Amino acid sequence: VPVLPETMISYSLKDSKVLLQLVDVLKGRLDTIGMTDIVDNIESRATTAKIWMERNGIPASKEVAEEMGLRYSEEALKALDRLLVPFGSDTAPDGRPWSWTIDDHVRAALSELGADLEELDKTGTTGLPSTAKDSLKKISAPDGAVAWVEAFLEWKSLMKRSSDFIDKYAELVRENG
Repeated sequence: VPVLPETMISYSLKDSKVLLQLVDVLKGRLDTIGMTDIVDNIESRATTAKIWMERNGIPASKEVAEEMGLRYSEEALKALDRLLVPFGSDTAPDGRPWSWTIDDHVRAALSELGADLEELDKTGTTGLPSTAKDSLKKISAPDGAVAWVEAFLEWKSLMKRSSDFIDKYAELVRENG
């Protein structure tokens, strides 16, 4: 059994004392924001499984992750088709092809569909109507604009999933799975 020098033991004890005090401070902050039950009932129960997975890994397949990414990409293309249906042209009002990664195009599409952009939150930097998910969900009429927003949010979600599986998850899988 190795013997630790007295200075290391002393340092470790001080470290532990600080951590015990930190627990009380953090619990107090969680209680203040109403998160105590979430930590006690959800996070704490998952800790053992999370530690096990971090130590042992979980079986994964790079090929399956890439296949899932491609499937999400295909679904995103179908959602993209639904985004273009209401418009008679592939060209946005600014003369460029419609691109749903350009906020001005999203706002122009909503305007063309008769949505009231005043329903949207304003961005902090430009003061323009926000195209963030929570803001877009505030569109309440007309039905075509509401349906378009649903298709747009579905497309964004599918594109993110595709990117996550292809660019992130697949790259995390080691050769041994």
